[in-house]
Amino acid sequence: MLRTCLLGLIGLAAFSPPATAATEYCVGTFGQFQAALDDAEVDIADSLIKVRAGTYTLSNDLSYATNLEYVVPAGRLTIRGGYDVGCNNYSLTPGATTLVSSNQSKLSIRTSTGSATVAGMTFQGTHLRMFSPVLSDCPSQRRTISLSRVRIDQAMFEAIGWCHDVMVENSLFSNGVTIPDTNYAASTGVGIYLAFDEDSYDSASTLTMVNSSVINGRLDLISNDSQGLGTAFLYNSIFSRDAGNDITAEANLLAMNSRFDGITFESGGMLLPGSSGNVSAAPQLDSSYVPQPGSAMINAGTAIVPDGLPSVDHAGGDRVVGPRVDIGALESAVDGSGTFTVTNTSSAGTGSLAKALENANLAPGFNRIAFNIPGSCPRTIALAGALQVHESVSFDGRSQPGSQSNSSEIGFNAVPCVVLSGAGGIGIEAMNNIGSGYVAANGLAFEGFDLAIALAFGEGHSIHGNQFGGRIGNSGPLLSGNVQAIGLVGGGLTVVGGNSLAFRNLIGGSSDVGVLITTFLGAGGDNNRVSGNLIGLDKDGNGALPNGTGIRINGGFNRISGNRIGGNTVDGILLSGASAESNEITNNSIGGGLGALSLTAGNGRMGVMVQSDAHDNQITDNSIGRNGDDGVRIMASAGGRNRIAGNRIARNSALGIDLGSNGVSNNDPDPQFCDPTLGCAGNGGQNFPVIETAQLRSSGFFPAGRPIRVQGTLRSTIGGPYRLEVFAGSSCDDNGHGEGQTPIMASFLTIDNAPYCPGGGPICQVCDSFNCTAAFTIWLPEAEVAIGDTLTMTATSASGSTSEFSTCMSVTEEPDNDLIFANGFDN
Repeated sequence: MLRTCLLGLIGLAAFSPPATAATEYCVGTFGQFQAALDDAEVDIADSLIKVRAGTYTLSNDLSYATNLEYVVPAGRLTIRGGYDVGCNNYSLTPGATTLVSSNQSKLSIRTSTGSATVAGMTFQGTHLRMFSPVLSDCPSQRRTISLSRVRIDQAMFEAIGWCHDVMVENSLFSNGVTIPDTNYAASTGVGIYLAFDEDSYDSASTLTMVNSSVINGRLDLISNDSQGLGTAFLYNSIFSRDAGNDITAEANLLAMNSRFDGITFESGGMLLPGSSGNVSAAPQLDSSYVPQPGSAMINAGTAIVPDGLPSVDHAGGDRVVGPRVDIGALESAVDGSGTFTVTNTSSAGTGSLAKALENANLAPGFNRIAFNIPGSCPRTIALAGALQVHESVSFDGRSQPGSQSNSSEIGFNAVPCVVLSGAGGIGIEAMNNIGSGYVAANGLAFEGFDLAIALAFGEGHSIHGNQFGGRIGNSGPLLSGNVQAIGLVGGGLTVVGGNSLAFRNLIGGSSDVGVLITTFLGAGGDNNRVSGNLIGLDKDGNGALPNGTGIRINGGFNRISGNRIGGNTVDGILLSGASAESNEITNNSIGGGLGALSLTAGNGRMGVMVQSDAHDNQITDNSIGRNGDDGVRIMASAGGRNRIAGNRIARNSALGIDLGSNGVSNNDPDPQFCDPTLGCAGNGGQNFPVIETAQLRSSGFFPAGRPIRVQGTLRSTIGGPYRLEVFAGSSCDDNGHGEGQTPIMASFLTIDNAPYCPGGGPICQVCDSFNCTAAFTIWLPEAEVAIGDTLTMTATSASGSTSEFSTCMSVTEEPDNDLIFANGFDN
């Protein structure tokens, strides 16, 4: 779609890269709150607004609107409530910070290029609106609008996801009241517009809702269906209203372990295959919306959510009490499990860990093993053999006195006070008669095993808050390493880590691999989550505590997200084998920092290595830097359709992206026909774009806020659309190609079956071997690119195969085209 305007002479704002640390604001009045929002719009940084505990009465709207974001970069905005007077600590008590309105005032957050989060806030009669304006210019990768532990009563939450995906967890929406002058149905509690900006993305935006409740209000999902339906992923959530269906959806829904009476689908929306575990039973909630004893919501949820469960519920209590998480925003205190307590460090006999597990295996259902061993921290248990699990069980290392969970943003300050020590062999092992049962292990340390945790059977395992390698605490013993720390061998549906700081694992010191995800007898190794861990890095989050390889994957449909993976002696992540398909590697830090200086250790070889028929994987929105060889390597032996998009890649010792043989691969005819299952080997050697000019225009026609014109060509197979992504950096590599330090913008290009004749002239590039040439023009925002910056590009085919980075081009100023001066009238 065309979004241009006629602009006169425009001065170029000075370019400053976003700061790495957030600018913090401490507010305690309406005026301070609005002033902080105003300052955050233009502080050229990530912004954290800390709102003190208390009740704030709104008679007017609070507003954040990044009107200058295409000139002054917008960072991530976080608004968090519950802080003390000095804004040093915050409370998890619901309602600690409440915005009250009697005239339907609202907090409005508008941005197209930044992410925004609201956490720990209560809105009483006050609406919350977070949106990217429709038809605004979006960045190359979607940003996120997210809520965590938010309560909205007698009001509505609205999100418009033109440039954003929407994420909601642990939030409670009650007694919905629709925002005035909107098109949502009456009593809508949550309204989400899942939009499709076809100029920037190849699909519509998404909603992910985890452990939330919409009570006495509806969830209303809207899509611009003529261009493509959005998708909502609903996990462990309650939707309940007195009359009528609970959900209206112009969208596709994947609903897992959620509660609703009915869904009204419109415009072709549907309940997607794979939806399961849903119920329609009355939720039986008390006045605080907690499931009462006997409620079908209790222990009915799933731990398999995109980035793992949070550690606490909406009210700040444990998110999981009993064998499984409850459905809804609040967790019931009903446990229902047996507890067996370890009271000594003996390898066998009364009070030992082995005896506690023996008793747990004999007691049907879910049981918990607690620790209360006298003596100082840590206490070491030398195992005589593997702890073989036959029934669902939780090894709760946090219960040992003195244990401490992690609270560090980038490191690991947890103190596990129970160390399991082996002389080779396996530490904890799920056995084949566990059925659909699971193992939970948290707050433990492991040393000396060939494989510390082996999960070949069962499903829904949870491994969080543990330490593999390194020193216990600040001055405790130094753990000996393991050969392999965690092995998901044939099993599936396991979560390693989570999206909570307390759930982070420290995984280092393994001579072979930190996390192994693989098939067993040709099956399994799929649908696991590895999230929020330190892998190969020591407790400070910077120094090396190396594994051989950080994560090795020979399975499919796994999600690796939010981890810091560095310091490993070989690869950060290795994808290998035909079973390694459709894995998602997203939002990780892989290697060291991208700036001129970095304290974080890179990986010894590749950041991400793809080989041996691995195919259809997505490597998106990661930071990949300072690795000893390539940032991302797609070997010639790999399959195709491995998508590499939206990453920040820089300062690797070799190429940012390397396809096939070592070094830059020159453009040549791309293959037309490929293996239907594996795709074209080595991403088919997908050609990269050729940049011909990159100029700042100061006059004439150009899109508002985007005066930098990039022109060039792509030669590849006929058809498309190809996704062209532009990146900026401070310099080129010595080979003349870029690494893609900062993703700027994406556009789409279709290649017609026709000769390309530049300028309509007589010299044309003809088609050959099903390859033709097409020209492109992309306009970039001045907020993120300045004169002298270098640009590079990638091309991704419609099937998902991404190229290497193109040759670089420096941004120059447009030549003086003033006709008066050009004709000599300046003399």
